[in-house]
Amino acid sequence: MEHGIPTTTPTDKAPDERYRYMLLDRLRTDCEYFLGAGNRCEKYLWAGSVGTHIDTMLEIYDSFRDEARPEWITREQIEAYRKRMNPQTATAASNPEPIQQPGSATGKLKYEPLQIEVELFPENIDWRTENNVKCN
Repeated sequence: MEHGIPTTTPTDKAPDERYRYMLLDRLRTDCEYFLGAGNRCEKYLWAGSVGTHIDTMLEIYDSFRDEARPEWITREQIEAYRKRMNPQTATAASNPEPIQQPGSATGKLKYEPLQIEVELFPENIDWRTENNVKCN
């Protein structure tokens, strides 16, 4: 038993396979929540961290026989979750990209700052409600 995942024995093969399907789908939905409403908080992941969560998904996926693998997710999609959930991915959008200036004879790149407006304490949110999730 690795990462709390039961191994298959000849007598309980069908129930174990069903459990692994359900767990893999649960882990997939955790990824979607993490990337969306979960605000990238690792505490909402079943495995507790992005790396362990994705490794567990791959371990479960690889535990299926080729003909019994889920059709609703592939190994490539699981790896894509790893890239999207990587902490550096969250900050990549805020880093300036090099922009080639039109008509530039030197070919040098110029960085333009990214303009973002953030309202730190919106007046229309009641901070006392449980729907306002905090990461820590």
